[in-house]
Amino acid sequence: MLAVKAAGVRHPRHFHCDGNIHIIIANTLFCVHGSMLAKQSSFFQNMFKDGQPLEGESVAEAKPVPFPGLSVREFELILDVLYWIHPGPQLSVYDHLLLLQLSDKFDMATMKNFALEKLDKRKIPPILRLQYGVKCNIADWVETAYEQLLRLPLHRIPTSHLILVDGALLLDVVRTKSACDEFRRNMFLDLPTLVHDADCRSPEACTATWKMAFRTGFCASYLNTDPTNYMTAVDATLAFRDVSVPSMRYQCLQLTKDYIILSGVFREEDEIIQSAIQAGLGRGSTEPLPNEEETALLMQYAQQQ
Repeated sequence: MLAVKAAGVRHPRHFHCDGNIHIIIANTLFCVHGSMLAKQSSFFQNMFKDGQPLEGESVAEAKPVPFPGLSVREFELILDVLYWIHPGPQLSVYDHLLLLQLSDKFDMATMKNFALEKLDKRKIPPILRLQYGVKCNIADWVETAYEQLLRLPLHRIPTSHLILVDGALLLDVVRTKSACDEFRRNMFLDLPTLVHDADCRSPEACTATWKMAFRTGFCASYLNTDPTNYMTAVDATLAFRDVSVPSMRYQCLQLTKDYIILSGVFREEDEIIQSAIQAGLGRGSTEPLPNEEETALLMQYAQQQ
């Protein structure tokens, strides 16, 4: 009887002789335990529910199950974590980010939690945290990243990070950042309403003093683009409460500060940011997995860490 030719080359680590499912990706053969993958997610449960009809090992190896849309490296990464052998694989930031996206794509909750736990201990640039937060629908990642990005000068983000980000998402960040900056500029140009005390005897002088103090004092700090001093809306409210204008009537100053704070003007920036966050989360996890070019760039990033 003639021997049946194998369909590809066996993977050096993940061709398990006692496995029951033969899978081929590119020209690489995997033999895995279907039950182990099925326990991880409904995706693999449905994929392997009928098992693989075995007519002898050589025949099964000659007719493996194809797995389109996944690279050898990606499936290898899933299996490295699934078949964890102490001390475990040495995974980079890139590996954990890729694992996060893979586990989200295939609904592998345990593996996703593992990736998140590891990544929470690593330093991830805000722009990449946003990218993967949107891809994997991680609300706190999106919120944290947006708040960091929108309160920092975008020109300081390294090009090596920017080229890893989805173009439409990056455009959203730029637009939202521009809206926040425009809001702050308008605070300088459109002076907030000055409220005079009923007993104010010199409203013109009071108004002139207020304009000068607001634009050269508080606004100078509020518009500061130094990343170490860039105010959040909460910080701005607290700083505004402490504004002091010695040459202005005290009662007028207090009435004006109370009016501006109660009007919620500083919260408008938070509303801009929250709108961007919700739009980001609304993208869901429909983004495709990284292509070969993106994977190469991410690997370069990981090697620099």
